[in-house]
Amino acid sequence: VRIFMENEYDILNGIYDVALLDKSQYKAQIADIIDLSVSRIYRSEEVIEKEIAGYRILADILEVFSTALIRDKQGKASNYDRLMIGLLPPVFRNSNASTYHILLNTSCFVASLSDGSAVHIHNKITGKQL
Repeated sequence: VRIFMENEYDILNGIYDVALLDKSQYKAQIADIIDLSVSRIYRSEEVIEKEIAGYRILADILEVFSTALIRDKQGKASNYDRLMIGLLPPVFRNSNASTYHILLNTSCFVASLSDGSAVHIHNKITGKQL
């Protein structure tokens, strides 16, 4: 609190360019807490497994939707591709856009998904859920 009060003006005006914790007398203890948290919580086996699954889920969703849109743009869409495009919200279905914009829009769609929505869509496209 002392550090904040002593530098309140600079902090509120956006000109204080040092992390408050860097100036704290408890910097070493805080660093220990952060290190323990990272090693025991954020790098636990359960967290790592979920992170790995998340990468696979996002990659699969991106692949399926972007491939479907690009094939549609090229006039080579399969029935499966058209079904996948139908799952997208209308704003993301534009296969007439440039390849760059198709990839950008598909990435924006995937980035907008909650974890639960991503898992749900992945389960649909992999046939795990009807």
